[in-house]
This record gives sequence, structure tokens and C-alpha cells, in this order.
Amino acid sequence: MRCVGALVMAGLFAGCGGGSGDGSDRAPAPAADAGSATPVATASGCDLLTDAEVGEATGTTIESHEESGLNGCRWSAQGGARLMLDVYAGSSRVSGTCDAQKALGTGREEPVSGLGDSALWKTSGSLVVCAPRAVIRFNLDNSSRSVPEDKAGLVRLARSVLGRL
Repeated sequence: MRCVGALVMAGLFAGCGGGSGDGSDRAPAPAADAGSATPVATASGCDLLTDAEVGEATGTTIESHEESGLNGCRWSAQGGARLMLDVYAGSSRVSGTCDAQKALGTGREEPVSGLGDSALWKTSGSLVVCAPRAVIRFNLDNSSRSVPEDKAGLVRLARSVLGRL
């Protein structure tokens, strides 16, 4: 379990390539293979949400975005706020991916009902959603909004991502 957590953390902080940051609409990503719990190789997390959607959900003006890790995206906003999204396609239970994602980070944990098979909100600004076809994780740093506003915004984004996988 520690190895999986270390690998996931390495993926959270690795950057690869750069996005345009132009806020243009992007086409939804191709459907993931339902038998794999690895990140989707054919789509970027940046393809799953627009800058406008992220800005509306986080109450910020998005300045840029860039691909991050194997299938993630990092948005940067005015005021230093950052949002990271990582998407692991496949069964939420394969190789403990979901449990490993839930174990990362610190803060009070709170279940979120009606989102995927299970979802966990951490007051440290992260949301982990386990669904039949994917595990998604959001991390929001340096938000100037309240915790309930941050949670509501990330839940909206998670619903959009799940609908596009």
C-alpha cells in the first residue's frame, strides 16, 4: 500500500508538457477500458474540463493549465489558487487504487453521497471519487473561499468528469 501511495504521490507532482490555457472548449475524452485501474494513456485530464468550468466551480479566474503526471491537469488561478485533477481509469477496486487515493493527504474525512460508488471529501481541499470506470482525485490549494463552497465546486466538477469518461 505504501508503494502505491508513493507512486501516486509522484504522479501528483510530476509535470509533463504544457497546456494552452486559452480556456477553449475541449472534446470529452474517449471512454476508458473498464478493466484497468491505471491512468488513461489516450486522454489528458485537461481534456475533461474547460477553464471556464474550473473557474466557475472554484470562484476564480483561471490563468493557465498544463498537463500533470500521466493523466492529470493542473489549473492555476489569480490569487495563487491551484486545482489538480488526476484520473485513473478502470475498476475502482483493482490493485487498491481507490483505497490508496483515499489514504493520501490529511484532514477530516467526510463521505459524499450520490457521487460514484463512493466519494470522500477532505477538509484539506481534496475530493476522491471511486466509480466503476475510474478513480478521480481533485486537490485544491490556496482557495480564498469557504470549505463548503470549495466542496460544492469540486463535487460539480467531479460530476462533469464522471459524465465524460
